[in-house]
Amino acid sequence: RFRAGEFDIAIVKEARADGDARASFSEPLGWFEARDIFNDWSDPIPLVTFPPGGLYRDLMIDRIERERRRWYIAFTGNSLGSVLSAIEAGLGVSVLPVSTVAAHAVRASSIFDADAPLMVSVYAWESDGATGELVAAMSEVLSDRPGRFERSR
Repeated sequence: RFRAGEFDIAIVKEARADGDARASFSEPLGWFEARDIFNDWSDPIPLVTFPPGGLYRDLMIDRIERERRRWYIAFTGNSLGSVLSAIEAGLGVSVLPVSTVAAHAVRASSIFDADAPLMVSVYAWESDGATGELVAAMSEVLSDRPGRFERSR
């Protein structure tokens, strides 16, 4: 919809930024499981995820299928909070941004190595005036969050 001209500015999570992004920030991802519940995650692997169509869900399923492992959806949540609560309860594993888990009873899972980070990209049609100022402010907020994002452009 941004490319169709419906929006002046868009912040997008994507596998890689297009060349016209005004700024892009790396968002490291990890596989997470309950901190205090120990499982060996033998086949099939229980997944805690967002509804169909989400980047994290697609990444998980793609990775597990590349590894030729079986899986099932153990829990689907519509919010980050519900997904983290289900992980804390030991319902399964999930892929999430590393920056989202610090205050929760989860730990990095050894089920798989970390996946490639996603990009948080800022797109805008204009680079000056009020739009340019807003893009600069949004980019500053994203880059000033230690341990959350690394600027890539």
